[in-house]
Amino acid sequence: KPCMLIIHAGAVDSSSTVLGLVGKGVTFDSGGLNLKPGQKMINMKYDMSGAASILGAFKAWSVLDDALRVPVIGVIPLAENMPDGAAQRPGDVVHMLGGTSVEIINTDAEGRMLLADGITLVKQLGATHVLDIATLTYASVVALGRGYAALMDNHDDWRERIYEAASLAGERLWSLPIDHESLARSLQSDVADVRHAADDVGGMLTAGHFLSRFATGVPWAHIDMALLGWDPIATAFSPAGPKGGLVETLFRLPYVMAQRGSEIMAH
Repeated sequence: KPCMLIIHAGAVDSSSTVLGLVGKGVTFDSGGLNLKPGQKMINMKYDMSGAASILGAFKAWSVLDDALRVPVIGVIPLAENMPDGAAQRPGDVVHMLGGTSVEIINTDAEGRMLLADGITLVKQLGATHVLDIATLTYASVVALGRGYAALMDNHDDWRERIYEAASLAGERLWSLPIDHESLARSLQSDVADVRHAADDVGGMLTAGHFLSRFATGVPWAHIDMALLGWDPIATAFSPAGPKGGLVETLFRLPYVMAQRGSEIMAH
């Protein structure tokens, strides 16, 4: 059954800058009623790579002997996306944790629904800066290939901090825009506050724009990690298959936020 995992590192108080991490944890993605073709489904146990990367970062923080100066709250929504008599249907209207009504267009766009509630929850728990991470769209693979993850955000300085952490980790991000009015138009709904997906092109960008609606009031960024979660090609660092993508970027981020980015290199 679906659940929401909450995990903490470091002490949070009312004056803290708090990093909130949200990771997509779809433990298997069949596509739901909008069923994926068989060949596209075979590796969909990797659709929890965003969640796994966050857990990897928490594991790394737990073995360090110094306390985090920027505390971290992790929110990991966990679910399977399967056909079922109670499954979401195209045309359904779902009310989200914060009250927003969302029209379902395609049940294979399930990850952004989990992330949206995760973003709302981590804000409620006290996060002042939010980063969500997911194997969200194949469109990111088409756009950026194997070597980059897509980065979308609402705050210039926050974007730079994330880039700094990725640079220290030797991992590659590429920034993309999500504020164009055409994206907002493509998500207009006649029966709800917003559609969760568009009918036409721009699937990666419309997903980012959709998530940005739930991140108001805080610096926020979204990483679509795609083949950084699973790659059929082996590299010098890992065999083919699960990659542990962006664990090191996430690990370094609170140290960069505390202006300790170079200090952590000693570890």
